[in-house]
Amino acid sequence: MKKGILAIGAVGVVAVGIVIALKFTKQKTSEMGAPSGVEKSVTQMESFKGEVAIADVIPSDVVLFLSARNARSTWDLVKSSNFWKQVADLKIWEAAQIVSNLNTMKEQFKTNMGFDLSEENVLGVFGQDLSIALVGSKEGLANPQILLLAQTDPRADFKGKVDTLLEKVKGTVTVETVEYNGQKISRVRNPQVAGPEFNYAFIQNVFALAIGIDDSGIRKVADLVSKKSSESLGTNEQYKSALGLLKMSGDLRGIAFVNMAKIIDLIKALPAPEGAPAGFTEGLEKTLGTIKSISAAVGFDQGMRVKLFFSKNKEMPESDILSGWESQPKEAESLKYLPEDSLLLTISNSIDFSKIWDGWQKNIQTQNPEQGKTIIEGVEKFEKDSGLRIKEDILSWLGGEVCFSLTQVDMGGLFPFPHLILLAEVQDPQRALATMEKLGDYIIRTSAPSGVSSGAPATESSQSDTSAATSEPGAVSNPPLGKVKVGNEDYQGIELHFLEIPLPYQTLNPSYAIVNGFLVIGINKESVKSVIDVAKGNAKPVKDNKVYGSATSNFSPKSNQIAFLNMDKTLNTIIEITKWADNLQKGRGEAGAQTDKVIEESVIPLLQSMKIFKSIAVEAVNQDQGIEETMYIQMEDLKESK
Repeated sequence: MKKGILAIGAVGVVAVGIVIALKFTKQKTSEMGAPSGVEKSVTQMESFKGEVAIADVIPSDVVLFLSARNARSTWDLVKSSNFWKQVADLKIWEAAQIVSNLNTMKEQFKTNMGFDLSEENVLGVFGQDLSIALVGSKEGLANPQILLLAQTDPRADFKGKVDTLLEKVKGTVTVETVEYNGQKISRVRNPQVAGPEFNYAFIQNVFALAIGIDDSGIRKVADLVSKKSSESLGTNEQYKSALGLLKMSGDLRGIAFVNMAKIIDLIKALPAPEGAPAGFTEGLEKTLGTIKSISAAVGFDQGMRVKLFFSKNKEMPESDILSGWESQPKEAESLKYLPEDSLLLTISNSIDFSKIWDGWQKNIQTQNPEQGKTIIEGVEKFEKDSGLRIKEDILSWLGGEVCFSLTQVDMGGLFPFPHLILLAEVQDPQRALATMEKLGDYIIRTSAPSGVSSGAPATESSQSDTSAATSEPGAVSNPPLGKVKVGNEDYQGIELHFLEIPLPYQTLNPSYAIVNGFLVIGINKESVKSVIDVAKGNAKPVKDNKVYGSATSNFSPKSNQIAFLNMDKTLNTIIEITKWADNLQKGRGEAGAQTDKVIEESVIPLLQSMKIFKSIAVEAVNQDQGIEETMYIQMEDLKESK
């Protein structure tokens, strides 16, 4: 029994390792650059031809299909890279005895199972093309089965290794062999345990494995190989259409396809999760039913590119979700005002907040009435206490664009302090300011009841209980804890409003201002001022940042969502925060010294090695057929990573 579980676990570990390895590739030059290839439909790409062969022996009625290619060449690159050498040299592996434990596990597996988990053996089985599909059994989706197809290297003699493994576990499992359409199908199961059985066959140079209650998946593969059946995934019109919507450039390394109608059938065939509210399955079906299929592709072109396409189910009755897909893409205006060195940003520029609010209230009350009632009561209490109606007094003046950004982390104070900014498009600036003033009063009333001053700008004369005021207009030094004040000042002709919230050793100044049609809310005054500086032309916007420009060079001029992470700057920031945390350990005796050693010898070197990743950029574009999403991970040449 234990041997059987160990064998299954080993295969799972190998499969996960391959997926991780596929995330790396070599650049054509040592210079980081934008993707240079012309985008084509996935089905038109030369590197897709190998995928067609695999799809031709996969049954057409799949729930989902995943296919990865060229693991061996990718792994060879990773293994020889500077990145891998840095990771392999980390002292944490030796300190935690990870390498020795892995070697011991390999030796035990070889002794008990007769299979050497060497690099060559593993790549001989999974180093070329690997495909996984979820299909129904003879009983349908009530008992789904996993179908795995691996194109093996004939030199690896995987069949002989499987025979040796089964000989080792004889007595624990039973093995039965049947012949079907000229193919030998072996059935492996443990008669003492209720659970899935394993059916496998070697079809030419493909190892086919079905995990489920029967061998129907393998039989379908055999029918396709023998031409007895022609109903393969490759002939599935929905599959071909879904992949045809994907536009890619570079070297294709993997594809995926999800049939959402089959996913819904699977959910309906399986029991609902324990404790799920009434209407859970119906609500999930309604939400997922808006999508006809999901297709994805992974390729490499000066980095790793992931494409997703959510095909719209046009036969679905009108819904709040589908109506959101009708929003036309447009240029993100907030990009013009974000500081050049922003670490992180995410923008949605086609949001109907009122419609989302109405749909959210409706859904929580229908899908989980009891919980929905509690949430609605909480909303009503907030509206009563604050004097603000969410839909009428807040959402009604919002436009369709909202942006969140982390511009920097200030390491100059006692603690690392993130500069967070929210930009929201406004249709009525005066109503927006009135709402923010009311909201500020509400925060003061509820957060500092013991001593509050509000309504008027905080001035030096109003602060008899503090030390000297700062030189900034309307600003004061740290007042006693619990006394929150409201202030405002003029900055480059724009009125800046802020709260002064005293914390131990420093003061928090959440601030806001109206800047060129956007309500800008920052965690401190400096955050909002940085946006004003860009708007006034006194600082460069993030659009002028070379890393941002390179990462998004293949993006559409108009989109519905954008996200960007400057990995290089973010990793530098994380390293600085890690060093700050490390300094806190230095006075904690032996325990602190041990933590300090791990941080200096392992954590920081690992973070440094990750600097091969320069940025991550994501965009979503609404189209007539659905939504296309692109994620691009920009990388340096692995061999020249510093």
